[in-house]
Amino acid sequence: MLKEVKNSIAKSGEIAEYFVCDVTQQKQVNQTVDKIVETFRTVDILVNGAGIWTTDEFEEARPELIENAFKVNSIGPIYFTKAILPILRKKNNGHIFNIISKAGLDLPENKDWLTYTATKWAMTGFYPGGFESNIF
Repeated sequence: MLKEVKNSIAKSGEIAEYFVCDVTQQKQVNQTVDKIVETFRTVDILVNGAGIWTTDEFEEARPELIENAFKVNSIGPIYFTKAILPILRKKNNGHIFNIISKAGLDLPENKDWLTYTATKWAMTGFYPGGFESNIF
């Protein structure tokens, strides 16, 4: 699918590339950011959109599912922010967008998805500016 999007953009005369990594692995995140900078010379926008959904009842949830949800939904975006922020600060320009879903907000319906909601609340706390943060 990523290749199809890249090709579609290329057909319109624009330049596009995609990069794949495991957001739970800081080394892979750093290597991916290095490849992006090597390819495009800079970064202007970071969209933290990786995420997994979990609907397990909390009492029945397997510990590895809880841990993986936090790694993908919370720690991965933090790794990417840590890798990209120095680039944006050096330029004194750029944006970081976080796709946190409504689960990162104080809504009554979120009480049914404890693990997922907790991962999104973690992002709300890490980025006090909400869905768009200018933290530099």
